[in-house]
Amino acid sequence: MESRVSLNDENLRKELRLVEYPGIVKNDDNMLATLGGIGRISQTFCEQVRRMELIFHPENRYCKPAYGDTHKIAGILIKVKVKKPRNGSVEAKEPPTHVVEILGHCKKSIKFTSMCDFQYLPIVRNPQTNHFEYIYDRIMPQGLPPVDWLKDPEQPLLLVPSVFARCDNMQTNTFRYDHSKAKDDGDVIGVVRSRPADLKTLCDFSLVDPIPTKGNPVVYKVMMAKLVNDQQFETVKKLFEECPIWNKVSLIYEANVSSDKLKCIIPAVCYHYRTGPWRTMYVRFGYDPRKHFEARYYQTFDYRIRFGAKLGAHIKTKRSTNNPRLCQRNAPQDRDEGLIQDMNYPYLEDGRLPRGRQSFYRYSDVRLPKVQEMLDKIPTPLSGATCNEKTGWLPPNFSDEVRAIVHSSVKQSIQAWRKESGLDGEGDYEDDFEEDEDIEDDEQDGDEDNDELDEEDFADDKMDTS
Repeated sequence: MESRVSLNDENLRKELRLVEYPGIVKNDDNMLATLGGIGRISQTFCEQVRRMELIFHPENRYCKPAYGDTHKIAGILIKVKVKKPRNGSVEAKEPPTHVVEILGHCKKSIKFTSMCDFQYLPIVRNPQTNHFEYIYDRIMPQGLPPVDWLKDPEQPLLLVPSVFARCDNMQTNTFRYDHSKAKDDGDVIGVVRSRPADLKTLCDFSLVDPIPTKGNPVVYKVMMAKLVNDQQFETVKKLFEECPIWNKVSLIYEANVSSDKLKCIIPAVCYHYRTGPWRTMYVRFGYDPRKHFEARYYQTFDYRIRFGAKLGAHIKTKRSTNNPRLCQRNAPQDRDEGLIQDMNYPYLEDGRLPRGRQSFYRYSDVRLPKVQEMLDKIPTPLSGATCNEKTGWLPPNFSDEVRAIVHSSVKQSIQAWRKESGLDGEGDYEDDFEEDEDIEDDEQDGDEDNDELDEEDFADDKMDTS
């Protein structure tokens, strides 16, 4: 077998276009008509982002097209001629000769790999003959129809949307099983993770509602599953016997128990206030702070500092302590290390900054002599008196006075630190403090944010204990 290859430089430079037609072509004219003609094909190749349309019935407006996308390829078009010797000739026994000619190269190809839209053609069943009829000419008349054609009630209607499917590629999404449907709640929009409302005991402050006296018995099974030992449980229980009201930071610091263990123990010994004078606090089961005047020491003190270029640079954010990268980036310098308060330290003392830009303290944790003296001097109420729904056992504007004292202490601490560090100027930090009106207006927002954190503490406790 002899092969000859014809190389032509002009043919090699000729760039061709390739259309991989998804069908068997028997008539070239019909094939070009389905692609819109030569003009539509040329226009598609000139525009880079345009897709080629393939309409199987070009004359039918209801036929949805299939779209082809452009792909980069590297190919050549060759022409092969096979010359066979004639029968009976001397060269009949010789093998055929192949002549190969290169016609051009190709860089782009159009492939119809996407899915076609649903087809709803104008075909109806005739009730008299029980046969299907093609009614395209009746609903799409040729030329200008008369006015009576629009008024004829027997004219068929075929009102279909322009697009049935929103996507023309195959979707491989794996949908997760909705566990909320197993509860037989009807047509309810379910969530991936149901809220665990059976372990925690959350209360909204009220002057008439009774207080919880015991927790859910399932909590003890959870503690066993979480490997909480008896010593850790007794330590936390003893702290609540000594002091009936705590916050989370103080419990972790005094009990020396990890947060994962503590969130399993807390639902067994206390309930949680979401609103009111003791919001964000954990109260021992059976203890009613509304009836005990000494509960004023454990009311919530909300202290906030604005993020400013001066004071805000010295105080960490809670988010940075939970993120190692942010913790490294926002790490304080060695020069102000004595001024920064540890995030795990629950007390506010003189000469140190607060542990965060927004911190919740008990009034007993604010270890400033003036504040403790003010708490001790509050007169004992008359017999039968009840606490206030907003201020508790404290007089009106008491929190404003305490906030002013803390402002003054923080400002003096910074000024003393700047003087010891040899920095010029005392610095004006008045704009970095939160205004009292802003705290009152934003009090409800602070409650919601803190409740969100407490929800997360109990989110991992819900488990199958059966």
